[in-house]
Amino acid sequence: MTDAEFLQVAIKMTELRLNGEYQRAERMRQAVGALEMASADPKSEGHAAIRLLIGTWERIAIFSQSFSRKQLYRFFRCTPVLLVWLSLKPAVQAIRDSGKVGPLYAKSLEDLAQVYEEWTKTEDGVNFRSDAEQAVCANFA
Repeated sequence: MTDAEFLQVAIKMTELRLNGEYQRAERMRQAVGALEMASADPKSEGHAAIRLLIGTWERIAIFSQSFSRKQLYRFFRCTPVLLVWLSLKPAVQAIRDSGKVGPLYAKSLEDLAQVYEEWTKTEDGVNFRSDAEQAVCANFA
């Protein structure tokens, strides 16, 4: 992938997180909690909202698989993958445990978060270890 293509994809990924529905779902997650949303009735607004958040980040993780290592590390500087994974993990686990999805549900996001965590142990990623450092680009409402 060229750097120009990388920038286009990265911008689109950010746009996914800036749309109104996503932002409403994120505000709900902050107010109610991911686990509570995942544990709600599957037809509820809260359950739909947490599935939107998880699905958006799974899509982002899948798109990022096309990045070179250099592009991925650049992407990590402006995308709080681990912070988001840790906030969504209880919901992902609850949904997996429900038996309505398989164990690979949101697996790309989980795997990307592990790569991100390893990156924070490098010289390039050392400044993105804390939640506060990652949140600079979180776009949380």
